[in-house]
Amino acid sequence: GGGMVITGLATRLGARIDALVYIDAFVPGDGQSLWDITGDYEHRHYIASQKDTPGLVAPIIGELSERLSRQPLLTLIEAVRFTGEEARVPRRVYIFATDWEPTPFRRFFEQVSGDPAWQVHAAKSGHDVMRDQPGQLLQIVLDCA
Repeated sequence: GGGMVITGLATRLGARIDALVYIDAFVPGDGQSLWDITGDYEHRHYIASQKDTPGLVAPIIGELSERLSRQPLLTLIEAVRFTGEEARVPRRVYIFATDWEPTPFRRFFEQVSGDPAWQVHAAKSGHDVMRDQPGQLLQIVLDCA
């Protein structure tokens, strides 16, 4: 997931990043992998989706697209390790897609909604906010510039 990637990047380059925008994404804590922050529903999907492609999983449940490729199962168990650099990112934004169910992201949206360090938005959208709400997404990203 993109949230895992940008969080990992922030642990290395935090002081050089002006803002992180999590678009319907996982928000890992220190030492957490994607496997750690998903539940049985997602775990069953990851295991079952590699049946015909051992070691390669379909990344997003219910989202089929030629733009999505399978990823190594082992990427799901690589933990993000905080270094202190991630704390140097001055802005964090979370965009929650309200129309994608079942979603593993509601708990992350709720978690950051009460945190004054985060700016939060809801998009009337499926998981692909870029496709469903391009204008709203563009405005949020431009506001970060």
